[in-house]
Amino acid sequence: MAACNFVNAEFRLRAPDGGWRWTNVRAAPVLDAAGRIEKWAGINIDIDARKRAEAALFESEAQYRLLFDGIADGFGVLEVLFDENDRPFDYTFLKINPSFEKQTGLIDPVGRSILSMAP
Repeated sequence: MAACNFVNAEFRLRAPDGGWRWTNVRAAPVLDAAGRIEKWAGINIDIDARKRAEAALFESEAQYRLLFDGIADGFGVLEVLFDENDRPFDYTFLKINPSFEKQTGLIDPVGRSILSMAP
């Protein structure tokens, strides 16, 4: 008996204008009475815009990371924590660059609050 797996694959196809476009093919086997594959039923979904957006986001994040990690000044992204009266009482480190850790001496502060490290 032939394998009866579903197909879900992304690849590029040549477009009528000669360019290339990303597509997602999804297909399922249609079986005969004996359980053998008789034919395939499927669809191609144009995902070119999504793939281009993903590539642009990846490039943007790479540039951000290069800048964030490369600056000599210590830099961190924080989340301020508020009490029940909406008064700030602590903050949590969301991101830091390597210079921040070197300049402050705080080791691996991401995900931790300042009060948990220096009560």
